[in-house]
Amino acid sequence: MRLTVEFLQKADSFFNPCGERQLNLRGFKIPAIENFGVLRDAFDAVDLTDNVIRVLGGFPTSYRLKALLLSRNEISHISPNLREQVPKLDTLVLSQNKIEDRNELNSLVGMPITRLVLMGNPIAEQQNYRLYVAHLLPLLKVLDFQKITQSERQQAEALFGKSPFPTDLTSARPKPLRKKDTPSMTSSSAFTPGEFASASSSSTK
Repeated sequence: MRLTVEFLQKADSFFNPCGERQLNLRGFKIPAIENFGVLRDAFDAVDLTDNVIRVLGGFPTSYRLKALLLSRNEISHISPNLREQVPKLDTLVLSQNKIEDRNELNSLVGMPITRLVLMGNPIAEQQNYRLYVAHLLPLLKVLDFQKITQSERQQAEALFGKSPFPTDLTSARPKPLRKKDTPSMTSSSAFTPGEFASASSSSTK
């Protein structure tokens, strides 16, 4: 089922236990995110669980939206423009999708995400996965329902160096990643220490 303007206007919404206005789009076999402009940035959270979405992206600029629930879809690609589309995103649930290429996580760099779920994706089985994600997202507090510990932060810094991205995103908003800024990494089952840090530091000069 496509997300038509008419369908979005009639979709069920409610206030969730956190007091946030949430849009319910669960289980409609939705193939793509589209036509969200009709919602006029009126929601704090959107539940797109149990659909067939392949690409995470396609939102209009939404300053209110802070939580996206997308478990059990077919997502393998994250739009490099996601940071501009949902700049205030705090919670992102992507469990049981098809994200395998670690370069896809670069699209999350610079976002104020504090809670992220990637369990059930092939990438979550790769060596040093938690440490790499902690390195990319310095504001992240919880990954796959487990708190990022200080020890993991220290291990991530030892493997990949200090994160080149600000921990205070309110005072310094990073520039959008350009294609040439994206690290050139081959697909493998391990995150090689230093490879992302060196590429990132050169792009900031």
